[in-house]
Amino acid sequence: MISGAREILRFFDQYTINLWTIILLYFWSVWSIKLICSLRYKPVDSDFNTTVSVIIPTYHEDEKILTEAISKILKYPKEIVSEVIIVTDVRESELPKKLEMKYSNEDRMHIIQSPPGKREALDLGIRRSTNDIIITMDSDTYLDEKTIPEIIKPFIDKNIGGVVSDQRIYNPYGNVVNFFNTLVEGVKYKITVPTLSIFGNVTVLAGRCVAYRRNVVVSVLPELINEKFLGKKCISGDDGRLTSLVLKAGWKTVYQSTAIVYTVSPPTWSSLIRQRIRWNRNTSRRTIRALLCFDGRWVWKRPVATLHMIFNWTGAIMVGLAIYALTLSIYTGLWFWFGYTLYDTFLRLGIFMTGITLTRFVRISPILKYHHTRKWVWFPLFPMYLIVMWMARIYAIFTMNKQGWITRKYSGAGGFCVKKS
Repeated sequence: MISGAREILRFFDQYTINLWTIILLYFWSVWSIKLICSLRYKPVDSDFNTTVSVIIPTYHEDEKILTEAISKILKYPKEIVSEVIIVTDVRESELPKKLEMKYSNEDRMHIIQSPPGKREALDLGIRRSTNDIIITMDSDTYLDEKTIPEIIKPFIDKNIGGVVSDQRIYNPYGNVVNFFNTLVEGVKYKITVPTLSIFGNVTVLAGRCVAYRRNVVVSVLPELINEKFLGKKCISGDDGRLTSLVLKAGWKTVYQSTAIVYTVSPPTWSSLIRQRIRWNRNTSRRTIRALLCFDGRWVWKRPVATLHMIFNWTGAIMVGLAIYALTLSIYTGLWFWFGYTLYDTFLRLGIFMTGITLTRFVRISPILKYHHTRKWVWFPLFPMYLIVMWMARIYAIFTMNKQGWITRKYSGAGGFCVKKS
């Protein structure tokens, strides 16, 4: 940032553009456009009201977390939530019995058992549901008392096929991983997702908590279940795939900021990296599939969705170019105003990291009012977090067709039903 600003000043004097200038202009232009657009966003305030079905696939989830997630749903009256469908893993043979015993007095509970495979679990759960509006949730996501009434409000527009909630980190200041994830999710759901929403083009309705029109998703379930990428059956990435299919079918996908859910963050750096590798593999396959027209030219008819998918790639490239420019500067003396000694090298690295820190602080400034905590003392480590996440992104790109659910014990497909006694 600092060196780039210096080069922009030099541009006005010498009228020459170099790599630092291009990188700086790219990142600040994209961020500024998103920020300006996000200011136009307003959540839908309507009197739309209906009864919903809630579907929760669970894969070797901590039983305390799963029980807490279910309990928060069951606090809703039957007039709002008429059925809760839990889809368990077939290898967890005891879990259905435990759930049936625990909720034996709750006639809204239905237990469906499926072999490993979240897509197959969603297929079973969605087909089992009976309401026009369904909500799919991850098993480690917590609702509050207003989430469901708020998330269904946008469906007053008959052109909307799916709605995603505001997704926040549970216990956001518990450790440094939670705090950094809180900042990243905050920017995503305060700037990026609202920008996409005003155009009806949210490209991923993140699976932690999403509401759909049932008839819309039922019609595309075969394409969800049978997706292949370069000959391999896709295992993870169900939320992105389902969103793409909804958009391809001509429906709008939007964001409702007043519908708030809380999700449990990966507790360690290793689990976080595995999660991000999986996410980035999903993103790589999904964006390539859309941009290269594997499923037709639908995305090119939606310019905002197209640009966002392109930015997913150019952003990673620009970070790589910034690291390349820093390395080249150390060896050639270009761009920075230091020499070639070890001391000068450390100065370059210091300015580079300081620039990233200042840049990110400015970029998260729209969400600062939501976080009054002493944990900001961790913020100087944020550039290292970003670099690690970028490395995970690059690794994911080169291994994008490695299929599997690497943050769960099993992966697979298929399923069968177990009736509730």
